Amino acid sequence: MFHSDFLPMLKNNLRLCQILKCVPFEFDSKTGRLIKAKSFGHILLFRVQCVLSVMYIAALFLNLCFGPLTTTAKFQGFTFFMVYFVASWMKFNYSLDMAGTQVIHTFLDFEKYILKDTPTFELSLGAKIMKLFIQVAEISGFSFVILQLILLQCVPCTAPFIFSMFPNCGEMADKTSWMLMLAVHIFETWMCLQMIFGCTVYIFYLLCAGIICILFYFRIIENKISTLQSDQDTKKCINLYRCIQILEKFFNAYPMNKVIPVMVFGIPTMEIISLFISINFYDKIAMPGFLLFPLLGLNTPLNNICVLTMASLVHNSSDKILGVLKKKIMGLTCHSGRKRSIINRELRACSVLKVKFGSNYIDRGTPLVIQNFCLNQTMSLTLVKANKMAG
Repeated sequence: MFHSDFLPMLKNNLRLCQILKCVPFEFDSKTGRLIKAKSFGHILLFRVQCVLSVMYIAALFLNLCFGPLTTTAKFQGFTFFMVYFVASWMKFNYSLDMAGTQVIHTFLDFEKYILKDTPTFELSLGAKIMKLFIQVAEISGFSFVILQLILLQCVPCTAPFIFSMFPNCGEMADKTSWMLMLAVHIFETWMCLQMIFGCTVYIFYLLCAGIICILFYFRIIENKISTLQSDQDTKKCINLYRCIQILEKFFNAYPMNKVIPVMVFGIPTMEIISLFISINFYDKIAMPGFLLFPLLGLNTPLNNICVLTMASLVHNSSDKILGVLKKKIMGLTCHSGRKRSIINRELRACSVLKVKFGSNYIDRGTPLVIQNFCLNQTMSLTLVKANKMAG
């Protein structure tokens, strides 16, 4: 599943990442694995990007807090700040930690050694939707960068970018050489491009692809359960589930601390602000730069609906499989006495799998709760603005 469907997409993504030097690893065609970049210049430029990203985000934050910006400009600027903060949080890897790539290698090894004799299945509807979501999100990420450049060219004083940090921004824009302005805008576009594409590997090919692969492995177990006939078949099913259980531990070890908190807290914040701006400030932001906000407002709910729904299915499908397996074992006449007791103990040792964030996990209600929260907060901000204007 990962090797046949997601690895080719990951290779294509890494081609642009190698040009930008926004990830500290590269794909080795000989071993078929992700390895630490061999070029010293690659590693140096990546670390420079990490440091620049922190300094740039700190400057944007200080500008939002203390800069000469109106309330409208602060709301607008906070959207860009959240995009950069979320992307930089996931991309930052100054120590060149390869834990994320090791999780990807675990999926590749699992399919190579554990599932080597397993027949292939057609992709489920959820897997097809997730693949489409990844492709749409990658195109949207590049579109976001282009639209930002256009917005900066049309309105150089757009918050929270560099020129908006000066009180006399309008006069500066008129007096500054167009070549200098273009150079500053290209720098800011490059910062955006390397941060966004530097985090795509972790969101799309670690989290999203990992979730879909686990769900695909559950389908394999379901197929085996439907053909259970002997004690040997039962042991194979339980052993395969245990292997997936170990895989889940590896999978949760990295995303739990870095990716999932952003998906659960950072992206909903981006959705709230982008929807609020799209509804209330559509007449105050120049086109086509304004299209950034509806684009962001469309992609963030898609993330909540697609990614978190698929993540919740890990818990639901796991619980369902354990229940079906237990009923199937109870109905088999080949298990009796001590043999059945041993199998029941092995089955009880198999826990329900979950995609975790902190000490919590994503269940089937999480996407709806988050989306309901985002819509409620957007409407609350809109009503507050309307009341202030009426007053």
